[in-house]
Amino acid sequence: MEAAIKARRLIVRSFAAVILVGAVLLALPITSRGGGFTNFVDALFTSTSAVCVTGLIVKDTWDYWNFAGQFIIMLLIQFGGLSYLTITTFTLLLLTGARIGLRTRITLASQWNVNSLQGVVKLLGFTVRFALLVELIGALLLSITFIPYYLNSRGLAGGIWASVFDAVSAFNNAGFDIHGGFKSLSEFAQDPVVNLTIMGLIIAGGLGFVVWSEIFQKVRQKKFYFSLHTRIVLGVTLALIVLGALLIGIFEWNNPKTLGPLSIQGKILAAFFQSVTPRTAGFATINHGYATLPTLLITMLLMFIGGSPGGTAGGIKTTTFFSVFQYIKAVLTGSSRVHVAHRTIKWSILDTANAILILNMTIAVISIVLLSVFEPALHLHQIAFEVFSALGTVGLTTGITPNLSVASKIVLILTMFVGRVGVFTILTGYIFRPELPSYTYPEEDIIVG
Repeated sequence: MEAAIKARRLIVRSFAAVILVGAVLLALPITSRGGGFTNFVDALFTSTSAVCVTGLIVKDTWDYWNFAGQFIIMLLIQFGGLSYLTITTFTLLLLTGARIGLRTRITLASQWNVNSLQGVVKLLGFTVRFALLVELIGALLLSITFIPYYLNSRGLAGGIWASVFDAVSAFNNAGFDIHGGFKSLSEFAQDPVVNLTIMGLIIAGGLGFVVWSEIFQKVRQKKFYFSLHTRIVLGVTLALIVLGALLIGIFEWNNPKTLGPLSIQGKILAAFFQSVTPRTAGFATINHGYATLPTLLITMLLMFIGGSPGGTAGGIKTTTFFSVFQYIKAVLTGSSRVHVAHRTIKWSILDTANAILILNMTIAVISIVLLSVFEPALHLHQIAFEVFSALGTVGLTTGITPNLSVASKIVLILTMFVGRVGVFTILTGYIFRPELPSYTYPEEDIIVG
């Protein structure tokens, strides 16, 4: 129990340390195009957004930061997506061949939300190799479009750099880009190569490395059976993508400022892209400032759910969403157990899922209230969208981020940090200590509902 608490504290401290180092570096004159010092709050916001793989920005990544700044941001994204602990442990293992101690194994297991230490070292190696391979493939595919697109304005190197940066950002579900003008991928809304590649990278990072490990094992061993976790992740992910695309397509099909001007193929492509990117990458091919309210609400729900455990995505996670749904179903039907695919989900897992949902909703409400106080001129839906984007580590925005006050930026910095590290990890690591009481009191009914 004590080892688990220390592991959670190490995760919190490692993320905080990388964020602070990144903020200091980004505040230096050598990282900005203007050559002057960057306001520390803006540098801290950018560093937090990168390490927490969010993508909310107060300075355009291409227009404001020079190559050094962009490279630092990309490194922060990589460290945030895979985690500082994963990268440093793998590097030491590769260079020295040293054995990984029990404490490090426990921390890695806690970080990936796996319940067993068995196979942790193997999963570590798979995680890093898989990430680098997928990012390389993604960069090569993106270069098909970006190299000719930027050849005249930025040269060959500029096209390659845009491909590499976007590939790393997309796989780590970060949402940062270097296309300039706060436009994200709007110029490539109907480009199938860019859209399909970015969507593929987002999904690859968001499924979780445990799931991918099982998928590769299934390819090698036809008789291998997926775990219940993997089946839930794949099923919920597919359902959310299809349902999200369908609803967004319906509400935006004739909107002249979003999907309206696109071809039928472009509308379908953009609808699917807007369904994938809230979970939880933050790239955009439409301007969400002009989206309809139903679309914004659907997007907020997708951002809140997020990706899956043990990957690069944020949100409460697909398995948490599924578990809460099954719990509610069990309560309504009077069932004392939750059965899924001939398996029974433990009540302790359902309790944890409910706690995660309630805690994240509490953080969201507190953040929305604070931003409403600090930004009285903004509409509630703009503030709520920004908060859910920060908490889900997404990066989508209605366009208000650069103009927020210092107080609002600090609120979002804290919200992004909690969203990435996990409110459950922070509370159980620093405030609440798990304990088993040696006594019980008599039960008594109360009236609810």
